[in-house]
Amino acid sequence: MTTQYFEQLSPAYLAHYCRRLSSLIIDQGTQILSDMGLVTPAASISAIVYIEANSPVSAATLAEALGVSHQMATQRVNELEKLKLIRRVHSKQDKRVKQIVLTPLANKEIKQLKPFTEKVEQAFRQLESDLECELMSIIRKAELALLAKPLCLRISESVND
Repeated sequence: MTTQYFEQLSPAYLAHYCRRLSSLIIDQGTQILSDMGLVTPAASISAIVYIEANSPVSAATLAEALGVSHQMATQRVNELEKLKLIRRVHSKQDKRVKQIVLTPLANKEIKQLKPFTEKVEQAFRQLESDLECELMSIIRKAELALLAKPLCLRISESVND
């Protein structure tokens, strides 16, 4: 068996591996959701669950809650709106502000999404056991470390050593 090029890549290509893993998880989750007859995208379950618990919400509030940019949250909201899972309504406090609420379809799907996410959690806990590490914790620590000391600073320090 020949070694794939990407398997020879150094840690300099960590983003490539992270993107591959993220895509794999999303693709597998999307297939399961499709098999269940659901239209909620795998990458949007956290948004749907948050909106259900905190409705109505603004895109800015959703972005902050999910730890993503406003642009990313808006893209997710636009996708969910096209799928008829959410709708935008005027805020009761400020008619200029649009807020996001779930549709009856999303409320129906969330009844299946909650047990699904419990099964996904069990599957990932098993994966962490198989890998003998707390994968989510390590990923979050890496994210926080790069926020505290960005890659550009790490590179400049290594060049000066």
